[in-house]
Amino acid sequence: MNNIIYHYTTVGVLALILQNKTIRFNSLKNVDDMLDGSHNDVKNARNYLFVSCWSEDNHESIPLWKMYSDNMSGIRIGINRDLIKPLYKYVTNGKSVIKTRKIINITNNSLYCFTDNFKVKVKYDDYEQHKLIKLINLENEELNSIEYTKLAGIKKKCWNFQNETRFVLLATLSDGDGIFDKQNSIESLYNGLKKSNVEYIDMIFDDAVFSDMEILIGPNASPASKIIIESLINKFLPSFCGKIEHSNLLIRKQ
Repeated sequence: MNNIIYHYTTVGVLALILQNKTIRFNSLKNVDDMLDGSHNDVKNARNYLFVSCWSEDNHESIPLWKMYSDNMSGIRIGINRDLIKPLYKYVTNGKSVIKTRKIINITNNSLYCFTDNFKVKVKYDDYEQHKLIKLINLENEELNSIEYTKLAGIKKKCWNFQNETRFVLLATLSDGDGIFDKQNSIESLYNGLKKSNVEYIDMIFDDAVFSDMEILIGPNASPASKIIIESLINKFLPSFCGKIEHSNLLIRKQ
């Protein structure tokens, strides 16, 4: 299986990725599909879910170029999917070392995130909202769990051109190290409490994640784009050993 996944964006966003060594997770309430993550039984979920969206398709996608790269003048980056992962805080509890749910490689430390099923392959289905899936497990009238990543992992068939894999965070305001408060966070989501009111979460990585990435320059990009990209790499990522190529698409400029 090809481990490379792809993200269509602009040269300006690439500059921020290289300078800050971050990948952005946007709030699900701000994505282009206004039904994304909605469900009749969990109306507040979009306020808590944050996603980084990537395409599995190594063939160039004209719709993705059009929608996300400033009318084909931007870039497509490719990164090894296995390198995108959260880093957790560990604490000592008596004689044991415990892995908490507190993620340490994000820029906003006031948030408490947990990441069950962090990587989600989006399924495309023309579901009815109220028949999406049984996401809420109620036993003895108590809320036990919400399989929240499934809310960020299904879209209408009209979006299947994206062939999307997502990385998903659920974030609430932090109550500490995140050892024992998962239940509180689940109940907060269900009841619409403890919303963070942030628009995005930036996850920090070291240079190795970006050093061998693929950069494909869009079919409508200016001749200066490669010069700008190479200058950014020389300044912010001297360890770069990936490749920079131009799109093979022949598109008539409008």
